[in-house]
Amino acid sequence: MSRLFRFFYNFKIRSKLALVFTAIFIVSITAGSAVLYMFIRKTMESAIDRELHNANASIRDIVQTAIHVSARNHLRALAETNREIVHHLHLQSQKGLLTESEAKSRAKEMLVAQVIGKTGYMFACDIRRAPAYIPFAAHPRLEGRNGAHASVVRRAAKERNGYVEYLWRNPGETAARNKATYFAYFAPWHWIIGASAYADEVPGLTSVKDFEKQILSFRFGATGHSFIINSRGDMIVHPELAGNYYGQKDARGTAYIETICTKREGEITYWWRYPDRYGIAERVAVFTYIPELDWIVVSTGSLEEFYKPLAQIKRIALITLIASLVLGLSLISWISSHMTNRLKNLMKTFEAGAAGDFTVRVKHEMKDEIGLLARYFNVLMEKLDSYGNSLKSEISERLTAEKQLAIFREFAENSGQGILMTDLSGDITYVNAALCITLDEERPESVINTNILSYYSEGLKHELRNRIIPAVLKQGQWVGEMTIQSAKGKPTPTIQNFFLICDDTRNPLYLASIITDISEHKKAQQALRESEERYRSVVEESLVGVCIIQDGYLQYVNKKYCEISGYSYEELVRTIPHLELVHPDDREMVRDNVNRRLGGECDISRYKYRRIKKDGEIIAVKTLETRSIYRGQPAIIGTLLDISKEQILEHQLRQAQKMEAIGQLAGGVAHDFNNILTAVIGYTNLLKIKMEQDDPLMVYVDHTLSSAEKAVDLTQNLLTFSRKQSIKPEKPHRVNRIVEESEKLLKRLLTEDIDLRIIFSSEDPTILCDVTQIHQVLLNLATNARDAMPGGGTLTIRTAIADAGKDFVTASNKKGSDRYALISFTDTGHGMDQRTADQIFDPFFTTKETGKGTGLGLSIVYGIVEQHHGYIDIQSTVNRGATFSLYFPIAQEDEWESCAPETGSAEKYPGTEVILVAEDNAAVRELTREVLENNGYTVIEAADGQDAVQRFSESRGKIDLVILDVVMPNKNGNEAYQEIWAMRRSIKVIFTSGYTDDIVLGKGIQGNAFNFLSKPVSPRELLAKVRAVLDG
Repeated sequence: MSRLFRFFYNFKIRSKLALVFTAIFIVSITAGSAVLYMFIRKTMESAIDRELHNANASIRDIVQTAIHVSARNHLRALAETNREIVHHLHLQSQKGLLTESEAKSRAKEMLVAQVIGKTGYMFACDIRRAPAYIPFAAHPRLEGRNGAHASVVRRAAKERNGYVEYLWRNPGETAARNKATYFAYFAPWHWIIGASAYADEVPGLTSVKDFEKQILSFRFGATGHSFIINSRGDMIVHPELAGNYYGQKDARGTAYIETICTKREGEITYWWRYPDRYGIAERVAVFTYIPELDWIVVSTGSLEEFYKPLAQIKRIALITLIASLVLGLSLISWISSHMTNRLKNLMKTFEAGAAGDFTVRVKHEMKDEIGLLARYFNVLMEKLDSYGNSLKSEISERLTAEKQLAIFREFAENSGQGILMTDLSGDITYVNAALCITLDEERPESVINTNILSYYSEGLKHELRNRIIPAVLKQGQWVGEMTIQSAKGKPTPTIQNFFLICDDTRNPLYLASIITDISEHKKAQQALRESEERYRSVVEESLVGVCIIQDGYLQYVNKKYCEISGYSYEELVRTIPHLELVHPDDREMVRDNVNRRLGGECDISRYKYRRIKKDGEIIAVKTLETRSIYRGQPAIIGTLLDISKEQILEHQLRQAQKMEAIGQLAGGVAHDFNNILTAVIGYTNLLKIKMEQDDPLMVYVDHTLSSAEKAVDLTQNLLTFSRKQSIKPEKPHRVNRIVEESEKLLKRLLTEDIDLRIIFSSEDPTILCDVTQIHQVLLNLATNARDAMPGGGTLTIRTAIADAGKDFVTASNKKGSDRYALISFTDTGHGMDQRTADQIFDPFFTTKETGKGTGLGLSIVYGIVEQHHGYIDIQSTVNRGATFSLYFPIAQEDEWESCAPETGSAEKYPGTEVILVAEDNAAVRELTREVLENNGYTVIEAADGQDAVQRFSESRGKIDLVILDVVMPNKNGNEAYQEIWAMRRSIKVIFTSGYTDDIVLGKGIQGNAFNFLSKPVSPRELLAKVRAVLDG
């Protein structure tokens, strides 16, 4: 054998190539053909198997799709049909044939009673409180329980109508199965009505005819086909056969159908005898099981038909072998000679290169192996040449890179920000000193190889692992705020910039992060928020309205501003133009002020104007405005103060000052007139006493007394008009009774074309009053209403109860009370404008023609109401009438008892006591002396206070009673009394005065602390008072 190889080795290359090529070619072609044949056969078998399996998969999908569609349609029909039934029950409850509870109960019974397949059922759930609480309104097992934990129930509550498939496990079952539910929404009861069944329990709804043509369309060659059989051997679909073939055997006795029904999944070969021709053929069958239907899909074909192309391949391979051998031997001879010549030239060049000449090159024109070898040799020489030249350059670049790396490391180590690097699994490979301080680590070595997740809380670990790191790997960078925890558990808020470090081909190598400690920044932010919250709290809780105006709209308002305007914050801010809230007559003035501020004419302005509230009420306000910058643009910052009540009080103060001046004049006149009337009434009464009753002059005396009493009333009205004379209510009176007593007199006062209507309050309040004065008020108001309706109309008098501060505004200087009795006069006359209404209660003001009115009627009304601690208000519109509202404090029960009437006494009050009378008016003093002496008293006269003190000092042991005028020269009545009281504390005293109550009180005389008589006083009143004091 060795000789044979030695012999072969000595052959020329051309001979070797021919011999080796021939041997290799024959072996290769033979082996290759065999391998190719086997490969093609295997490929065909795989293709056949794949085609049959694909056919089975397609058929199974067709069947399952048919099952799915049938199940969906069936469940939908059930759900929608039951919804219609529930709707019918609802309509019966709407018509009253059933209660809603009965209707729902019947609906539940109907739903629960239905069974779909083996374990399917109908149900209903109530979604009123979804998604937190979704109870089953109807369910075979779970009625009343909360189904919100189930995703299918939450989905039904959200979508309300639709179809869903899901995995579900019934109680007692070990594995979940595919389940389908169709749900429909019934809005009136907020019910989701569902039809639910397992997928393997509803296949009976599927019809074979739905997919039979599709299955029979699958063909494999001339005799290959697909069919469906169940596990019992019944043919479901077959192009030719029908019936049960469970015991069917092939041509060699194999029970292949039984094998298919038993195994249900797999592949089998069998021998089939063709019924229409002689002979048998081997066939292959691939079968797949459909458990929902207990069906087996079988695809079968003839192996003879499948392998028929292989015989042709065998013939072609043999012919190709012979032709290739002949052609190959011819070519090998030519190629070998051409190759050996080129190899000789190549060897010479190699020899020169091996000697160290890197500049030598091989000329090559071919692209064959020798040509490639020459080209590679040339490339090798070029690289060897360039490597030598670039070696020094590479060494220099490496030294430069190492220097730059050292500079970066120095920068990283001395950076105030934390820097770290990790590998792609998160293990730290580098950390600088700044981050070690943040992590409470002494050395970087303590951190290296630690996973980055260990320095974060559990929540952030999940965030890093599932969101941030994937985002960095995908996008290359992530920047955000995170809290990092040190080794000691100390949390530090940071801004972290994660980014990738990649190689030259952009493949990621490391994760890096620059970590900035923002603890101080957070503290500054917190301080800023707290400062803003304090400022906002001060502004929001301010008792003054605050606003920001920009571009004609309110950009901000506080709570007080909303309260003053009557609008909510949402209605005001950037919604209503600012000037629309201003009274039309004041808008130009407000616009000018705002424009002047924005134009920089002055820094701050203060002015008043009128606003219109949401309910239409017009209020007076005062504002202070200044120019500022809001969101980078000029704006007005202003304050708002409601001054409506202040203006009312200012008006009342001016009215009181006006009446004070008039009252001083009226009071002085009334005092002098009272002294005169005292003398006239006194002497006339004395004259009447001395005359006989049948004296013809008695009638003149009576007329004189009557006129004097009218003069007294005139004086009282004059004092009442001036608000200087206090009216002392004698007893409580029912308001309805007061109005009722005046009704007849009012009807006589009004003309026949005026309709009088009186509406009494169901609650009849009681007030303390001088009923005569109240009757006078009613008469004066009725007269005013009559004159306001010259052509006739309606006068409505109404009584009611009103609350102070709610139904009307009270002045602060009045007697306090929470509830008031209201008497209102409403006429349908010509009314008045606001200017007239403001002056209507002024003395001597009248709208009537000269000679038809004094201007005192309503002024007297005002005075009487004021003296009763009441209020009067007027509301009027021109040509639409006016309403006068009178408010009187409601009396308490303890006040009723204190106002009980005094019992009367006899007409004559004789006595024998000694009385000191001090009176600066001689006529009144002389009258008093004569009246007292005529009734048996002894009188000592004094002309003034000093004289009274002296006379008492001279006769202090004799005097029983002192009568003192309050206002006298030298010493007033109170001063004289104090000195007399000091001499004898048991002395009794009566004070008299014709002055108004304010002057009397100014002299220290309290009506409830002393015995007091107001001038003019009749002899009978004087004697009665004297007797009462002496006997008291």
